[in-house]
Amino acid sequence: MFTHAIAVEEIKVAFPELRADMENETWRGLLHLEIGCFARFTQERIDAEDREGVQRCFALADRIFANCDPVVENAFYVSYLEHLELKDGKKRRAWAMEFMPPRLQRGYTQINRYMDGLSKRKGSPRRA
Repeated sequence: MFTHAIAVEEIKVAFPELRADMENETWRGLLHLEIGCFARFTQERIDAEDREGVQRCFALADRIFANCDPVVENAFYVSYLEHLELKDGKKRRAWAMEFMPPRLQRGYTQINRYMDGLSKRKGSPRRA
């Protein structure tokens, strides 16, 4: 089972280029911020249309998301899936959905529906 420490270490091992960012003293040990580093890294791969990189990111995210404790699961919903922008706009991004495993797609859809519902109740527009 992936706990905070195990999940973060798996990410750093799979993507050594993230180690320095994830170990930054500002957020080291703060799970949501560490997972946010992984989300930004994934988004950079999406924006660069790095299909292999996106596939690797999603494969690791799916492996962790499939077998993690509730704390890590929450961090993946709130600090990873919620922050991925997968709609076409100024940049082509929708293509990345074809690389997202079904479990992550369900999580992505769930968190975005939830956030859209909150926005509608508060009357504020949701990001594009």
